[in-house]
Amino acid sequence: MTTYSCIIGLIITLIFTIDSGNYLLSIVDSFLTSIGILLSIILEVFIFSWFVGLDKLLNVLNKNSTIKIGIWWKIVLKYITLIILVFVWIDGIISNTIQENMFINLILTMILIIIPLILTKSSLRNDMTNIMC
Repeated sequence: MTTYSCIIGLIITLIFTIDSGNYLLSIVDSFLTSIGILLSIILEVFIFSWFVGLDKLLNVLNKNSTIKIGIWWKIVLKYITLIILVFVWIDGIISNTIQENMFINLILTMILIIIPLILTKSSLRNDMTNIMC
C-alpha cells in the first residue's frame, strides 16, 4: 500500500514540473490553504469539542497544569473558535470560486474527499481480513 501511495504521489507531483506547473502549484496552494486545511481544522475542533468531551480533558489539564483552565476555555473552543473558523472557511470558498479556476478547485475538492475515503475503506478491509485469519 505504501508503494502505491508513493507512485501516485510521484505521478501527481510530476504535473508541477511542466511549463504551466507554477500556475497549477499556485492554484493548489491557494485551494489547500483556504479550503482543505481549514476544513480539517474545523472538523477537528468540532469533533474534539462536541463529541470527545471537553470535561474529561479539562479535568486532566487542571490536574497536571499550574495554570487552571475554567469554563471560558470550553466556551471559546466550542463556540467562538468554531464560528470564526467557519466564517474564514466560507470566505475562502467564496474568494476561490469567484476566480476562473473553479473547475480545478472542484477537482481538488473531490480528490480531498474521495482519496481519504478509499484509503480508509481499504485499511478497514485489511484490518478485517487480519482479524478473521
